[in-house]
Amino acid sequence: MNILIKLLVVVSILLICACSDEEPNKFEAHTNAKLAERADIMKLAERAENIKINDDINNYVVGLVASTKNNIFDPTIIEDNRLGYYLIKFQTSDSNLMLKDVDKDPKAYDINNAMNSAWEAQFCTPQLKSIIKNHSSIIRIKGVIFDTKLKSMQAIAICDGSNATTIEIMDKGIQNNLNTLQDMSGKMEQWK
Repeated sequence: MNILIKLLVVVSILLICACSDEEPNKFEAHTNAKLAERADIMKLAERAENIKINDDINNYVVGLVASTKNNIFDPTIIEDNRLGYYLIKFQTSDSNLMLKDVDKDPKAYDINNAMNSAWEAQFCTPQLKSIIKNHSSIIRIKGVIFDTKLKSMQAIAICDGSNATTIEIMDKGIQNNLNTLQDMSGKMEQWK
Protein backbone atom coordinates (compact mmCIF):
# COMPACT_ATOMS: atom_id res chain seq x y z
CA MET A 1 0.00 0.00 0.00
CA ASN A 2 2.83 2.42 0.90
CA ILE A 3 4.56 1.66 -2.39
CA LEU A 4 1.39 2.53 -4.31
CA ILE A 5 1.03 5.84 -2.47
CA LYS A 6 4.70 6.71 -3.10
CA LEU A 7 4.28 5.83 -6.78
CA LEU A 8 1.21 8.07 -7.07
CA VAL A 9 3.07 10.94 -5.39
CA VAL A 10 6.05 10.56 -7.76
CA VAL A 11 3.77 10.46 -10.83
CA SER A 12 1.89 13.53 -9.60
CA ILE A 13 5.13 15.44 -9.02
CA LEU A 14 6.41 14.48 -12.49
CA LEU A 15 3.18 15.65 -14.09
CA ILE A 16 3.28 18.94 -12.23
CA CYS A 17 6.94 19.48 -13.09
CA ALA A 18 6.47 18.55 -16.72
CA CYS A 19 3.63 20.99 -17.09
CA SER A 20 5.00 23.79 -14.92
CA ASP A 21 8.47 24.55 -16.42
CA GLU A 22 7.89 25.34 -20.07
CA GLU A 23 4.11 25.50 -20.25
CA PRO A 24 2.68 26.20 -16.80
CA ASN A 25 -0.96 25.77 -17.79
CA LYS A 26 -0.59 22.85 -20.20
CA PHE A 27 -2.00 20.24 -17.80
CA GLU A 28 -4.80 22.53 -16.61
CA ALA A 29 -5.67 23.55 -20.18
CA HIS A 30 -5.77 19.91 -21.29
CA THR A 31 -8.03 19.01 -18.34
CA ASN A 32 -10.35 21.96 -18.98
CA ALA A 33 -10.56 21.08 -22.67
CA LYS A 34 -11.52 17.49 -21.84
CA LEU A 35 -14.16 18.67 -19.36
CA ALA A 36 -15.59 21.09 -21.92
CA GLU A 37 -15.64 18.33 -24.52
CA ARG A 38 -17.52 16.01 -22.16
CA ALA A 39 -19.99 18.80 -21.31
CA ASP A 40 -20.60 19.40 -25.03
CA ILE A 41 -21.22 15.68 -25.57
CA MET A 42 -23.67 15.62 -22.65
CA LYS A 43 -25.50 18.68 -24.03
CA LEU A 44 -25.79 17.02 -27.44
CA ALA A 45 -27.13 13.84 -25.86
CA GLU A 46 -29.64 15.87 -23.85
CA ARG A 47 -30.78 17.74 -26.97
CA ALA A 48 -31.17 14.47 -28.85
CA GLU A 49 -33.25 13.06 -25.98
CA ASN A 50 -35.42 16.20 -25.90
CA ILE A 51 -36.00 15.95 -29.66
CA LYS A 52 -37.02 12.29 -29.25
CA ILE A 53 -39.38 13.18 -26.40
CA ASN A 54 -40.95 16.00 -28.40
CA ASP A 55 -41.35 13.73 -31.44
CA ASP A 56 -42.98 11.00 -29.34
CA ILE A 57 -45.36 13.46 -27.66
CA ASN A 58 -46.21 15.20 -30.95
CA ASN A 59 -46.97 11.89 -32.65
CA TYR A 60 -49.14 10.86 -29.72
CA VAL A 61 -51.05 14.16 -29.76
CA VAL A 62 -51.67 14.00 -33.52
CA GLY A 63 -53.09 10.49 -33.11
CA LEU A 64 -55.22 11.55 -30.14
CA VAL A 65 -56.75 14.48 -32.02
CA ALA A 66 -57.49 12.22 -34.98
CA SER A 67 -59.08 9.60 -32.70
CA THR A 68 -61.60 12.19 -31.48
CA LYS A 69 -62.54 13.05 -35.08
CA ASN A 70 -61.17 16.54 -34.35
CA ASN A 71 -63.63 17.19 -31.50
CA ILE A 72 -60.51 18.42 -29.76
CA PHE A 73 -58.06 20.46 -31.81
CA ASP A 74 -55.23 22.98 -31.83
CA PRO A 75 -52.99 21.20 -29.31
CA THR A 76 -50.30 23.28 -27.66
CA ILE A 77 -47.48 21.50 -25.85
CA ILE A 78 -45.83 23.36 -23.01
CA GLU A 79 -42.80 21.72 -21.47
CA ASP A 80 -40.57 22.27 -18.51
CA ASN A 81 -37.63 19.96 -19.16
CA ARG A 82 -35.93 20.92 -15.92
CA LEU A 83 -38.79 19.50 -13.92
CA GLY A 84 -40.03 16.82 -16.32
CA TYR A 85 -43.58 18.16 -16.53
CA TYR A 86 -45.54 18.63 -19.75
CA LEU A 87 -48.87 20.34 -20.30
CA ILE A 88 -50.87 19.76 -23.45
CA LYS A 89 -53.69 22.23 -24.03
CA PHE A 90 -56.50 21.28 -26.40
CA GLN A 91 -59.49 23.30 -27.53
CA THR A 92 -63.04 22.18 -28.22
CA SER A 93 -66.27 23.63 -29.46
CA ASP A 94 -68.16 20.36 -29.01
CA SER A 95 -71.07 21.00 -26.63
CA ASN A 96 -70.81 17.39 -25.42
CA LEU A 97 -67.36 18.18 -24.04
CA MET A 98 -68.41 21.39 -22.30
CA LEU A 99 -69.02 21.39 -18.56
CA LYS A 100 -72.67 21.44 -17.56
CA ASP A 101 -73.96 24.16 -15.24
CA VAL A 102 -74.46 22.62 -11.79
CA ASP A 103 -76.75 25.50 -10.78
CA LYS A 104 -79.19 24.72 -13.59
CA ASP A 105 -79.03 20.93 -13.71
CA PRO A 106 -78.99 18.73 -10.59
CA LYS A 107 -77.35 15.93 -12.58
CA ALA A 108 -74.59 18.19 -13.93
CA TYR A 109 -72.07 17.24 -11.25
CA ASP A 110 -72.33 13.54 -12.13
CA ILE A 111 -72.29 14.30 -15.86
CA ASN A 112 -69.17 16.48 -15.48
CA ASN A 113 -67.38 13.79 -13.43
CA ALA A 114 -68.27 11.13 -16.00
CA MET A 115 -67.04 13.37 -18.82
CA ASN A 116 -63.75 14.02 -17.03
CA SER A 117 -63.30 10.28 -16.33
CA ALA A 118 -63.88 9.54 -20.00
CA TRP A 119 -61.30 12.18 -20.98
CA GLU A 120 -58.83 10.71 -18.51
CA ALA A 121 -59.28 7.24 -20.03
CA GLN A 122 -58.91 8.63 -23.55
CA PHE A 123 -55.84 10.74 -22.69
CA CYS A 124 -53.85 8.51 -20.34
CA THR A 125 -53.54 5.52 -22.65
CA PRO A 126 -51.01 2.69 -22.56
CA GLN A 127 -49.21 4.50 -25.41
CA LEU A 128 -48.78 7.68 -23.33
CA LYS A 129 -47.75 5.66 -20.27
CA SER A 130 -45.16 3.93 -22.45
CA ILE A 131 -43.77 7.28 -23.61
CA ILE A 132 -43.44 8.38 -19.98
CA LYS A 133 -41.76 5.13 -18.96
CA ASN A 134 -39.39 5.17 -21.96
CA HIS A 135 -38.14 8.66 -21.14
CA SER A 136 -36.88 8.82 -17.58
CA SER A 137 -36.81 12.63 -17.69
CA ILE A 138 -40.63 12.78 -17.98
CA ILE A 139 -42.42 12.78 -14.64
CA ARG A 140 -45.92 13.79 -15.62
CA ILE A 141 -48.01 14.86 -18.63
CA LYS A 142 -51.22 16.80 -18.14
CA GLY A 143 -53.91 17.05 -20.82
CA VAL A 144 -56.40 19.89 -20.47
CA ILE A 145 -59.38 20.67 -22.69
CA PHE A 146 -60.41 24.34 -22.91
CA ASP A 147 -63.21 26.10 -24.72
CA THR A 148 -62.20 27.78 -28.00
CA LYS A 149 -61.50 31.08 -26.24
CA LEU A 150 -59.12 29.34 -23.79
CA LYS A 151 -61.07 30.94 -20.97
CA SER A 152 -62.68 27.94 -19.35
CA MET A 153 -61.16 24.56 -18.56
CA GLN A 154 -63.55 21.76 -19.49
CA ALA A 155 -61.63 18.61 -18.52
CA ILE A 156 -58.26 17.62 -17.09
CA ALA A 157 -56.29 14.40 -17.09
CA ILE A 158 -52.89 13.78 -15.49
CA CYS A 159 -50.75 10.83 -16.48
CA ASP A 160 -47.57 9.79 -14.68
CA GLY A 161 -47.04 6.41 -16.30
CA SER A 162 -48.72 4.50 -13.48
CA ASN A 163 -52.29 3.32 -13.21
CA ALA A 164 -53.12 6.10 -10.74
CA THR A 165 -56.09 8.31 -11.52
CA THR A 166 -55.85 12.07 -11.89
CA ILE A 167 -57.35 12.51 -8.43
CA GLU A 168 -54.84 10.08 -6.88
CA ILE A 169 -51.93 11.87 -8.58
CA MET A 170 -53.21 15.25 -7.38
CA ASP A 171 -53.73 13.92 -3.84
CA LYS A 172 -50.19 12.53 -3.83
CA GLY A 173 -48.84 15.92 -4.93
CA ILE A 174 -50.82 17.72 -2.23
CA GLN A 175 -49.58 15.24 0.39
CA ASN A 176 -45.97 15.72 -0.75
CA ASN A 177 -46.38 19.50 -0.49
CA LEU A 178 -47.88 19.17 3.01
CA ASN A 179 -45.00 16.92 4.10
CA THR A 180 -42.50 19.47 2.79
CA LEU A 181 -44.27 22.29 4.66
CA GLN A 182 -44.29 20.23 7.87
CA ASP A 183 -40.57 19.50 7.50
CA MET A 184 -39.83 23.18 6.93
CA SER A 185 -42.00 24.19 9.89
CA GLY A 186 -40.14 21.72 12.13
CA LYS A 187 -36.79 23.12 11.04
CA MET A 188 -37.95 26.67 11.65
CA GLU A 189 -39.05 25.67 15.17
CA GLN A 190 -35.55 24.34 15.81
CA TRP A 191 -34.03 27.69 14.80
CA LYS A 192 -35.93 29.54 17.54
